Amino acid sequence: MPLSDGTKFAGYIIERQLGSGGMGEVYLVQHPRLPRHDALKVLRSSISADPDYIERFNREADLASKLWHPNIVRIHDRGKYRGRLWISMDFVDGTDAAHLLQQHPEGLPTQQALDIVRDVAAALDYAHSMGLLHRDVKPANILLSDAGERRALLADFGVARDVADGDAGALTATNMTVGTAAYAAPEQLMGLELDGRADQYSLAATAYHLLTGDHLFTHTNPAVVIGKHLNAPPPALGETRAELAHLESAMARALAKDPGERFATCGDFARALEESTTYPAAAARLSSLNDVDTLIAPVAAPAPPGFSAPTRLVSESDTEQAPQPRTGRRLLGIGLAAAVLLIAVGMVTYFAVKPEVQKADAEPFSLAGTVRLASDVAKDPDLPAGYRCA
Repeated sequence: MPLSDGTKFAGYIIERQLGSGGMGEVYLVQHPRLPRHDALKVLRSSISADPDYIERFNREADLASKLWHPNIVRIHDRGKYRGRLWISMDFVDGTDAAHLLQQHPEGLPTQQALDIVRDVAAALDYAHSMGLLHRDVKPANILLSDAGERRALLADFGVARDVADGDAGALTATNMTVGTAAYAAPEQLMGLELDGRADQYSLAATAYHLLTGDHLFTHTNPAVVIGKHLNAPPPALGETRAELAHLESAMARALAKDPGERFATCGDFARALEESTTYPAAAARLSSLNDVDTLIAPVAAPAPPGFSAPTRLVSESDTEQAPQPRTGRRLLGIGLAAAVLLIAVGMVTYFAVKPEVQKADAEPFSLAGTVRLASDVAKDPDLPAGYRCA
């Protein structure tokens, strides 16, 4: 049963209810001794009686309380009062990203969405460095402060997650939320070992929602959503909002099914989005070269039959017999000789490296680096002689 305004609970004075769900309620409370407001999350009695949940709740609350970051909602205290687990944390005066999306059903302004992703990425990388995963990154867990400098703060680090908070398909085990299907990484849905790249996938799915107003995969049946996370390629941003096509390469990488193909950190993902916005033309080019074969071209080849590079441009006898020119003519002569030399060198270079005329038995050469070409080019059977795909 919800607590009434003015009630005392574990020393806190309840001022008003901020929200509620299947796990319990969240209240705005007056701190027992300090002149400040906190947010107090109070869990249902049935959940608070589960020994496994109590153990996990206490362990993760202790871990999360060690986090100190400007983009993380800090936990202050925890306990059990009258048979109900509770946890107190920062009160963020503002809204959350889920409510903000209700005001922008077609997606947030691009820069606002990217600012949120940047802040949350910083929070996640810090938490990962402290050995803690979030496992439930989604708009409802991203609070947006209206006080002072506007910033995003990540809440609920593995503690007291809401099973019935409006997100279809919350995954539960022994009454504990371990992720939300709409944003969960494939390896999380399969119960595999997780690392920070699982949170990165969830952040990318959240970014997609913030940018487009739609979930990454939409269906009324959570099992279908899970199946798409496991097997279906992510929809292209440009298909929903054409002006976001330049972000597709970064999004596709963060949403890769294989964690090894994602960015090393959440911050790397956020920076890739920012750079794609700063240099959209380059990002579009990178997107077109994503997941293609590599073409390795020869850097040298024997000269074709019958071709002989000129070895004499100006004879010594011509130079000795020529009268001493005036300064202007001397400079002109030098210029003409240089031009002839450049033309000759250009001819040698053209015929020497032109793949079409390379002899069939020429020794293969490799380029020190690689050249990324679109797959329809790299796989063209009519590639010039001397090229090979690797």
